[in-house]
Amino acid sequence: MIDLKTKGLPNGIEIGGTPFLLDTDFRVWMTFPERIGQLRDGEITGYRGLFLERYPTPGKAVIEALGRFYRPPREVPRAEETSERLLDLDIDADYVYAAFQQAYGIDLTEADMHWHKFSALLAAVPQGTTLTDIIGYRSYKGSSKDPLHKEHMKLKGMWALPQPVSDDEKEAIEEFNKLFG
Repeated sequence: MIDLKTKGLPNGIEIGGTPFLLDTDFRVWMTFPERIGQLRDGEITGYRGLFLERYPTPGKAVIEALGRFYRPPREVPRAEETSERLLDLDIDADYVYAAFQQAYGIDLTEADMHWHKFSALLAAVPQGTTLTDIIGYRSYKGSSKDPLHKEHMKLKGMWALPQPVSDDEKEAIEEFNKLFG
């Protein structure tokens, strides 16, 4: 969450009293989940790319601090929590780009923007953009009594995001590739 009582936006994390500067560009942080996934697989290059100068030894405290930077706490009313993914920054990139252009006049291919600023603007994209329509389709939970329920469910299915591959499925794919790849 952006703190309007302070000037500027956070540019680092602190681990054990030692500050570490981060590359705060929104493009870098759009890849955060993949970078952390690579780190879990033993690949450190993507992780290092989050930092400007030196970087801390990866560990639980570092991952938690990076997670707080990636998704700062926001106090917003919520009717219900859902783990359903409604947006994928890769799959929906064209719609995110168009929404920023339409709503804010920002060309994301040319913009230099802090991750927190990008996140705040993305969270507040106004209705009337294709992006908000798509998110509406994906989040539909209406009643079968609704006369348009069938149409809404069709749109929800058409715009559904692919489900992430489980660890078991990844292992099976790797095993298959070893045998036949």
